[in-house]
Amino acid sequence: MMCDSIQDSKQTFAENIDGDDVSIAVTDPLMGTTAVHGQTNRRPKAYAGEYIPCPWDAITSPLLRYNTACLVPNDYPALSSDRYSYQSLLLDDLYPIESALGVCYVVIYSEDHEKHWLTLSKEERENVVHLWAESTRMIRKNKKLRYTHIFENDGPINTMTHPHGQQYAFVSVPLYIQDELRRCMLFYKYRKQNLFQKIQEVEMRNKKRIIIENESWFAYAPPGARWPFQVRILPKRSVLWLDMLTDRELSDLAESLTMIRHVYARYFSHSYRPTIMMNIFQSPCDRSYLKYQRYYRMRVEFFVTALSSNAEKLMFSIENSTGYSLYSQTPEETASILRSLLMKREVTENTNRNKLYKKCCTKEEYYEK
Repeated sequence: MMCDSIQDSKQTFAENIDGDDVSIAVTDPLMGTTAVHGQTNRRPKAYAGEYIPCPWDAITSPLLRYNTACLVPNDYPALSSDRYSYQSLLLDDLYPIESALGVCYVVIYSEDHEKHWLTLSKEERENVVHLWAESTRMIRKNKKLRYTHIFENDGPINTMTHPHGQQYAFVSVPLYIQDELRRCMLFYKYRKQNLFQKIQEVEMRNKKRIIIENESWFAYAPPGARWPFQVRILPKRSVLWLDMLTDRELSDLAESLTMIRHVYARYFSHSYRPTIMMNIFQSPCDRSYLKYQRYYRMRVEFFVTALSSNAEKLMFSIENSTGYSLYSQTPEETASILRSLLMKREVTENTNRNKLYKKCCTKEEYYEK
């Protein structure tokens, strides 16, 4: 069927589902990029510094709960529910269009509206990480879902005060993840080694790019990073999904995330806070366990995408149009800067941090202090 517009295409998909809104994915044949047009455009509009009413005042029946953390459906999902049948067509016989199928969840960190990851207690942070593992296990049991991505956007563009992140589950593996898996598979094919294991060996031997390390995880500034001040956190054990982690590894992950976010808060001034994006990459959720185990591993990435009072510009025209990232700071310099802030924290804040958590009611107060 031929449609004249993207909006007509959405209507075509919706005709057989009682007028429900749907999400569609449209691909640019020139650059290979895909845009999803979903229900998020119905969400109340707000700009940086403005806040919209919180829909989670009373969470009575969450999908999952782990003590103080809970998982709820996203009221404005970017993806259509997997109850919709798969369809595809071409716009003007040129642009591939298909249903954007999947499920969108919101991860509520705490019922306290004004809290932030850095002002959560140690137990509350560990509750969130355990909930991630439980939700990943739930999604992996659904045979229609093939990939899940956990993320959080933290910064001035966040228009909801409630401390939360999100989790998407897709019926197909996203293109970026497919490309990543292909590179890992080729590395294994020609080098007979897991790429992540090789990275671990190199970074542990070199040490110059490592920022933090504990029994289960290490964080480093990756060479060739797309984003200045990008930080990657890798498990020391070959793990594909969060629900494969032990309680100790989950606890160590929560502490690693907190330490990285803490040094970001120290480095980037309160007067110009950047947007910090946390992303958890996991293996596809199919049954090719042994295949992925050979060449893949889960990880966490932090991307920083704005300016600060003492950082260079990040990610503008040339970076987003060519794929080259232009910034003068080396990963060794990045790691050195962040490590130095951790060292200062160890000296000055070991006794004061708990007092600070209790004293600060909001994330704004924490950044100010």
